[in-house]
Amino acid sequence: MKLFARTCAALSSAVLVIGIVLVLSGCQGNNPTPTIVANTSPLPSPNLTNTLPSPPSSNPLSSLTSTPFTAQVNPILANPSPPTTPAPYATRAPSDGDWQTARELRPSRPDTTALGTPTAQTSATSGNSTVSSFNESDLYIHVPPQAAQHQPLRILLVLHGMGARGDAFAQSLINTTDSTNWVVVAPTMPYRDYMNLTQLMEDDLKISHMLDRLLNSLPSRLNLKLRQHILVYGFSRGAQLAERFALIHPERIESVVTISGGSYTLPLATGNDKTPMLFPFGIGDLEKHQGHPLDWESYKRISFWVAVGERDTQPTDVPRAFDPFLGKTRVERAAAFAKSLSALGIDAHLVYFPNTGHEVTVEMRKSALQFLRDDEIADHWDD
Repeated sequence: MKLFARTCAALSSAVLVIGIVLVLSGCQGNNPTPTIVANTSPLPSPNLTNTLPSPPSSNPLSSLTSTPFTAQVNPILANPSPPTTPAPYATRAPSDGDWQTARELRPSRPDTTALGTPTAQTSATSGNSTVSSFNESDLYIHVPPQAAQHQPLRILLVLHGMGARGDAFAQSLINTTDSTNWVVVAPTMPYRDYMNLTQLMEDDLKISHMLDRLLNSLPSRLNLKLRQHILVYGFSRGAQLAERFALIHPERIESVVTISGGSYTLPLATGNDKTPMLFPFGIGDLEKHQGHPLDWESYKRISFWVAVGERDTQPTDVPRAFDPFLGKTRVERAAAFAKSLSALGIDAHLVYFPNTGHEVTVEMRKSALQFLRDDEIADHWDD
């Protein structure tokens, strides 16, 4: 009996366990637990070739003829079309701004002049009857109020930069020149492209002889007695003309102010390696162009004041062909020119103006005019 009872109890327990399991299984079927399945397939990668091109096989800047490597840029910038002819210089009427601070208007295109020596189409000489004269409309001459009482009078030749006019550029000087009794002569120049070395050379030879002819006409034109030696004040392109005019006609000049010249002709016939330095880099063949050798005696008696702003360092503003002789910027070139003058025993003053770019500031102008006045009082020529 006891064995039968235990067997029945065991069976009852087993049935109870099986029932519980069945009940729980039924519950799971009615309320399934959510299953989080990891996504093992990779997310699609962005197509980088749609936004960035593949790197170029070589440096696109290594050759000017290479196809530029560009990505998502303005198509006009990506495919520039350089002009076949130089862009014209900007021109404008004189304004009050010209009288306060002068800035030169420069070509908008980069310098593409090849390194080399230019060839003038014709040689200009002071005796050449074909040398032209300034148009009357391009002449500005200012006579001081007390001119009659202070004869003979000194002339201040004022040479403007690109895109300016002589009359406007000279206005900021008049108060001082009236007090010193200087006659201001400020023609408007027929400059062409100073980045083109052939045009630069031809222009400075031609204009120098135009200036010589103009100065010869002034005593009768003004009906005044004038001193033989003049003062010269030039800015930028006018500074280049000023120092070359001194080479071509040194017998006329007392003192020269050059402010921010873009290039200079060194008073040297050969370089350090004895290679001839041809005009406009040097004076190795100047006699061929002007018809007579340089008057060294007169040239060495001229005083030079060479000024430049310390921030006037934009290499693209000046012709690259002068780099081997002068350096790459106006600052370097002013120093090279002044050094060459001093090496010849010529009175040269190199002046840097801090925080100054390509301009004529009030301080520059005052210092330049004071130099000219002091040098006139010293009267190296006794005229």
